[in-house]
Amino acid sequence: MSPIPASVSKTSISEAVSHSALAPVFVARSLCKAYGSSETLVYALRDVDLEIYQGEFVVLLGPSGTGKSTLLNILGGLDVPTSGKAT
Repeated sequence: MSPIPASVSKTSISEAVSHSALAPVFVARSLCKAYGSSETLVYALRDVDLEIYQGEFVVLLGPSGTGKSTLLNILGGLDVPTSGKAT
């Protein structure tokens, strides 16, 4: 799995719940978001893989400009990725 630009910390409400028994609520696969043209291309997200399960608390931490809001906007359906898939 490729690292995401912002640090992701996940804590499950119940450690006894097996993730294999639950379907993820949010899934991102090979998610990329780029802005600009070929000469000035800037990646907000590059090859992000992420699964978030029901009952988890997820914290996105990172400096300004590392893609936190971009990731949330894509997962929330407010923006579309340049490539990859978010469900």
